[in-house]
Amino acid sequence: MKQYNVYAIGTALIDLQYQLNFMRDLGVHLDPGGTNLLNQEQEEQLSNRLSDIAPMQSCGGSSGNTLSVTRSLGGKVFCTCKVGPDAAGDYYYRDLREQNIETSLATCARAEARTGKCIIAILPDADRVLNSFFGANAFITLDDINQSALKNSQYLFIESFLSIAPQSKATIIAVKKIAKAAGCKIVLTFTTCRPPDITRENLISMVDDGVDLLFCNEFEAKYYCDSNDLEIIKEKLKSAAKQFVITLGKQGALLYDGMRFHEVSGYPVTPIDTTGAGDVFCGAFLYAITHGSSFVQAGDFACYAASKVVTHYGARLKKSAYAEIAQHFELALS
Repeated sequence: MKQYNVYAIGTALIDLQYQLNFMRDLGVHLDPGGTNLLNQEQEEQLSNRLSDIAPMQSCGGSSGNTLSVTRSLGGKVFCTCKVGPDAAGDYYYRDLREQNIETSLATCARAEARTGKCIIAILPDADRVLNSFFGANAFITLDDINQSALKNSQYLFIESFLSIAPQSKATIIAVKKIAKAAGCKIVLTFTTCRPPDITRENLISMVDDGVDLLFCNEFEAKYYCDSNDLEIIKEKLKSAAKQFVITLGKQGALLYDGMRFHEVSGYPVTPIDTTGAGDVFCGAFLYAITHGSSFVQAGDFACYAASKVVTHYGARLKKSAYAEIAQHFELALS
């Protein structure tokens, strides 16, 4: 029996959410659902232009959001990420500790770069645009990896977003080999980052010689497979992952369990903010699959959890939501 359900390597980002649509006037490209990658100069300019508006601040990043769900439901998790020697880095580390998420930040040196940031515009139709400054995330190395915890985990969760920086990309490729040798299954989540910030080659390099489980949304699946034909997409994803999930928003998800395809329906709600829905899906799915559920049960449970996060602002579920979500999980298993 392994000690951890999920060991994640991912981006540490401070989310700053603005409920507005005037970013068009600031020269920001608003492509709903996508991510714009900012360099330090662009991030500083945008932050200065938003300085008179008080945002909603929280800790984010796909891995952090995913682990928050798995841990809050009762899973055992470990997080490796990179922050800078600044107040934002302190804030991120404190948040992990408050959630009882074990982390390599307790022992590893911080990067000589600022902690990453994600400036989020919430659009009137509940969609969102992410403007991410990568910052310290570019400098994850093998020294940051707790290999003992990794080898003692059921799943290694990694983000394709880390492929945009040479150092973090090289680290991920090396860590995948360590995980495979230890019998730790590899989970990859694609990142909705529009070209040229992330290329098809970036995604292919993260898949490398294949992963055990892949999470992606419909846009990411089409982009990776270079096709809009669902049958072609299905076959191409089979060569990338032993199992995979394509999330379809309010329509639910398409699952491939390694033998056959399954469709699970979404849960109808009135969305306010879709930020973090995919991460909550991943976190709930990984909790379910490591706590006795079938692949289809995990997909249904993950759709249910994701439907809860989109009904309020922010990428993470409110603590009060977990009791109801856990009850839904117990009912699904009964």
